[in-house]
Amino acid sequence: MRSLRALSLWVAGLAFFVGGLVVVARGSRRAEEAFPRASIFNESPHGLSLAYGYLRDLSQRKGSRGAPVSVLSHRVGHEHVPVEAVVFRIRPRLEPVPRSRDEADEEEDGEGKKGDEGKGQPEKKKTEAEKGKVGRKAAARRSRAPLLSPAEDEWIRGGGRLVLGVADSYGPVFATAAARAMPVRKVFPLWPMVRTLVPGEATRALAGAPADEAHAIFASGSAPVVSRLLLGKGDVCLLALPEVLENAGLPRGDHLRLLVALAGEDRPVLFDEWALGLGQDEGLLDLLLAWGLGPAFVAGAFALMLWFWRARTRIGPADRDPTESRSEAVDLVDSLAQLYDRALARRGAARLYREGFDKAVATRTGLRGAALSRRVDELLRGQAPPVLGGAEIPPSEFLRVLQAVNAGYRRLYEHGHSRRRV
Repeated sequence: MRSLRALSLWVAGLAFFVGGLVVVARGSRRAEEAFPRASIFNESPHGLSLAYGYLRDLSQRKGSRGAPVSVLSHRVGHEHVPVEAVVFRIRPRLEPVPRSRDEADEEEDGEGKKGDEGKGQPEKKKTEAEKGKVGRKAAARRSRAPLLSPAEDEWIRGGGRLVLGVADSYGPVFATAAARAMPVRKVFPLWPMVRTLVPGEATRALAGAPADEAHAIFASGSAPVVSRLLLGKGDVCLLALPEVLENAGLPRGDHLRLLVALAGEDRPVLFDEWALGLGQDEGLLDLLLAWGLGPAFVAGAFALMLWFWRARTRIGPADRDPTESRSEAVDLVDSLAQLYDRALARRGAARLYREGFDKAVATRTGLRGAALSRRVDELLRGQAPPVLGGAEIPPSEFLRVLQAVNAGYRRLYEHGHSRRRV
């Protein structure tokens, strides 16, 4: 048994040691695994920690004139965003408008799976045709989806700027592969200090209805790479190369100048972590307000308060308190004595009192038989012999028996040698 316990302790210690080595070995990749790509909390080459830190330090150097740089943890509309603010939404994971499960399944079926070796040729052609048809429907539905929510559209038209960097698709905006042979060049005279962009792992171009309506600033051949869509007093800046703002790509070309140009001059800057899935969940109250049920919620709360106030209001005269029906123990003893006096004669009462004393001595001392009789005589000192049947005893004799038994009770409970020893 001892050997098994010692073996268990050794195995537990070895497991703890191996686990510590695994944690230390994986510690270098902690930044890449803990936070998603394009997050300001990600300090790996794919994060935005340098961009966030540079803009924050630039704002602090300007002192009171510098605009704040902060994090957006809620959807625009559920969290107050200044009218003139700039929101960086790079590589968003959440759709601009949530899709239903059926739409997502249709889109996955439209993309299809490569290779159907186990199926016949006619059935394969039919399946591919059906998948292509469903895929075109899903793409058309997604192209008609709005790029902005109503709250975001209202905020941008009031003077806000949304910097949207996509690497695949985001609602109606797509990032498609472009030819590497075609360099990225500037085609519109905006942001004069930004002249050169160096693509990272791939060259991509913008596609979709919003990209067709926007002004191309940088392009690869005839395909736009960086575009600007004007909406009211604000704009949406579309980037097909979000890696130019990440930690590894920020020192290249004029990427740092592009970051400063997008942030603007003395404008509040917010990095959208909610779109990356790191924001705070919306509670029940947020959903009620988003669905327009705020007034109904306030009316229900007021009605509940009115009901509670009405429920505690007394109707009619107050009820009288119940009278006290309890009695003192002395009254019960007197009434019990009167009952015994009417039901028993003096001889019978004396006999019962003496028998009760015998039982008390037996319980107290644990004696039985002759030993119990001798102990009772010692306590009573021969002044209260057993009361047998016969003629009625006079009151003086009854009083003498009661006094002798009471003295015996006193000796029984007061003297230590008469107590029962266990």
